[in-house]
Amino acid sequence: MRKGYVTAGFDVQIATAANPDGSVGGDWTILQSYTGQPQNGASPSQYGFALSPNQVAYGIRVVATDTSNPGTSGFMRIPEIWAFNAGYNDLALTATSVAGTGWVNTAGLRDETGQNQSYGPKGNAVTWTWATAQHLGGFLLIGDPAGSDYPTDYTVDAWNGSSWVNVETVTGNTQFTDYYAFNAPVVTDRLRLTITGDTYTGDSLARLGGMFIFEAVPEPSTVLLLGVGGLLLWRKRRS
Repeated sequence: MRKGYVTAGFDVQIATAANPDGSVGGDWTILQSYTGQPQNGASPSQYGFALSPNQVAYGIRVVATDTSNPGTSGFMRIPEIWAFNAGYNDLALTATSVAGTGWVNTAGLRDETGQNQSYGPKGNAVTWTWATAQHLGGFLLIGDPAGSDYPTDYTVDAWNGSSWVNVETVTGNTQFTDYYAFNAPVVTDRLRLTITGDTYTGDSLARLGGMFIFEAVPEPSTVLLLGVGGLLLWRKRRS
């Protein structure tokens, strides 16, 4: 969950069974309960957690338990929820180092919550390094957790043993959380991100809350996003 007025309390639940017709059943289990949450009208509010190993879910929902916060008007407001299949291992967590000239708190870019603000000069690359070559399937870029700004223009390059090779170029991004899947697995022991544009124009800095770097797996070919009022199957931006 991110960005917007937050309800004071809510539960995240999963359906542990399905009806014979394939629809989501009535067996809902609470995974996480949040209480006493502050009103965050100006800043994104992100909540993240991992399911137990081999946990199977037929559906996911968020249930408001306390809508007393000012600004919510008795409603629960959720711009987006994202859920990843268990096959999407975040290789950013296993990087031996994350560094960038002039960047502050790059260690926060290995945190899976996406709530540790990192920032540095636009045009200065941030590099993730591993002890051995990894098979990368894609990445998820998360905007500034201390505000509502995010990168609009950036490049992602991989090291091929002798030089950097561009694997993604993004211009005009309009998403606070931006997901890309590579056309084919990228095998490398170094990946770098260079941000040249950001929605905040008051200084020369780029800001990030995190970058998930996913291990390449054969399936799934989609990422499941759930939002208020329905279900959205968000296909890979690139195929």
